[in-house]
Amino acid sequence: MKKTEFDKMMKDSFGDRVINVPSEPTMKVKITQRSVYHKIAQIEIDVPVPKDAFFEEIQEWIIENEDTWIDEIDHKLNEQEFVFGRGMDDDNHWTYNDEDSEWRIDAVRETVLGKMPTGGHL
Repeated sequence: MKKTEFDKMMKDSFGDRVINVPSEPTMKVKITQRSVYHKIAQIEIDVPVPKDAFFEEIQEWIIENEDTWIDEIDHKLNEQEFVFGRGMDDDNHWTYNDEDSEWRIDAVRETVLGKMPTGGHL
């Protein structure tokens, strides 16, 4: 006889005087999982600064002219698929692991010594 059938038979026979006590005590345990997903979007824009401009000059123009590129990167981000993880691999120079969002600028400066990468956070 199944436990549910036995419990019903006892309830029918003895009414509310029957108290079902589990044979072994139980405890409710909550299981929770936190999974982090990310999207990364990248666009290229033309910035009207000299080819030997320092990072601060590039950064200043980008901040002052956000209206010329912000919609493009938003659309690009919406098109991207979510990827499991924080997206902080060694190739993309992300550094703010505790932040929900991070912006970067990366460019190549032309100097007397040749082309040199420049960049940083926006």
